[in-house]
Formats: sequence, C-alpha cells, structure tokens
Amino acid sequence: MNNTFSLSRFVLLFRQSWLHNTRLIWLAITGYCGLLLLLLLLFQASQNFELRSVEPYQALFVVIFIAGGVICAGSSFTAFRSKEKTYAYLMVPASPAEKFAVELILRVVLFVVLVPVLFYLIYLIEGSLVKALAEGYDLKASELFEFPSLPVHPAGMKGTWLTLFISLLSSIFIIPFTGSVAFAKSPLIKTLFTLAILIIINGLLIYFFAEIANFKNYEPAEKGLLFIDSPESALTAVTWFVVLMDAGLLAGAYFKLKEKEA
Repeated sequence: MNNTFSLSRFVLLFRQSWLHNTRLIWLAITGYCGLLLLLLLLFQASQNFELRSVEPYQALFVVIFIAGGVICAGSSFTAFRSKEKTYAYLMVPASPAEKFAVELILRVVLFVVLVPVLFYLIYLIEGSLVKALAEGYDLKASELFEFPSLPVHPAGMKGTWLTLFISLLSSIFIIPFTGSVAFAKSPLIKTLFTLAILIIINGLLIYFFAEIANFKNYEPAEKGLLFIDSPESALTAVTWFVVLMDAGLLAGAYFKLKEKEA
C-alpha cells in the first residue's frame, strides 16, 4: 500500500472535503457575484454610464484578487482552529500529502481559476445590461484582461521578469497558506504580522548596509565572491530568491502538516 500518496484516497478525500464545503463555496460565489455586480454598477454610475477606460475595472479586479486570495488561502486547514476538530482531522485515513493537495486545490487553485472567470462573466452581464439601456455605451470586453506590458527590463531578461512576476503573484497565496498550517489561532492575522515584522527588519538591514555601511558604492571584483555586479545579475538573484522562497514555504507547510500527523 502506498502510504505517501494514493490517487483513490485523494479522490475520496477531495470528494468529502467538497461535500463538506459545498454550502460555503456556493455562498462565497453568490456573495462575490452579487457584490461585484453592485460595485460595477456604482463604477458605471460614477462615469455617467460611459465607459471611458477599462483601467478602473482592472484595478478593481487586482484589489479583489489580491485581498480575496490572501483571505481564502489564509483560511485553509480550518480544522486546526480547535483541538477537537484537529484530532478528528488528523484521524482521517489519508496521508499528509493528500490532505495538503486537497487544501491547496480547494483554497488556492479553485480561487485562481474561478475568480477571474466569474469577474469576466459578471462584467459581461452587467455591461450588456447597461449597453441595452444606455445609448452609445461601449463594452470593451476584449480589453479587460489585456496582459500588462512588462516594466523596463535589461535586454534578453523578459523571461526572468515574467518568472519574477509569477513568483511574486504566487507568494500572495503561498504565504497565508503556510501560515494557516503554522498557526492554530488567528493564522491570517499572525501571518500578516510576522510578514510585516520581517519586511521591516529586512528594510532596516538594507538601509544599514546601503546608507550607513556605504555598500551602495561597493564595486565587486569581476570574478569575486559577491556575484551581483550588474542589473541583470541582480534581477536573476532576486528572481531565484523569490522562487526558492515560494518552494521553501510550500515545503515548510507540508512538513509542518506532517509533523502534526506524527
């Protein structure tokens, strides 16, 4: 018997988790669609039902996607919020890898897939209604999810920029997801607080080395130990750092879950 990952056990666990959360999922979808429809109508009314630009709607989507992603990912592993539910969850006949995969799919992957699709559908429905009622209204549906142009980057580094963007976007979900395993009580608040402390400490360290220690005037040797000697190498280093950080956080969340199972 495979005690690490069994597809049949995974399917059964996913089905069980889906059935237990069906009502919550449908309530979340209904509330999201209703609130989004109301917000879009308010946006239209503020522009006198004339679509001058899709940028406000793109900004609204970004806010919803980031805020909603943090909340949804941070609410993973709800069974760990109380001792009774924790014991019951740990006794479920499934491996840590299967439980980890189910939570990741239901809380992160499902959110990433559904939110943009529902946003686009509600935008089309609301825009079509306004177009039928307001003369001269232009829907501009094809422009809503136009991929933004990448910031100015060194020549030949477009792939690295894209990797960095995707990794940073993934961090929005991975950080609170990891915090939901690490903290039993109020995981999202504790995760955000810990993240804020780490950002402040690292910001102070950067300021110390750059301004006080005057490292900003440092010029490394051509083949020295410190390899960051150009914008290209700095971009590559930052990209690898974020990618490894995401992988490390996911691994940490998995091993924390495995530790609870032990």
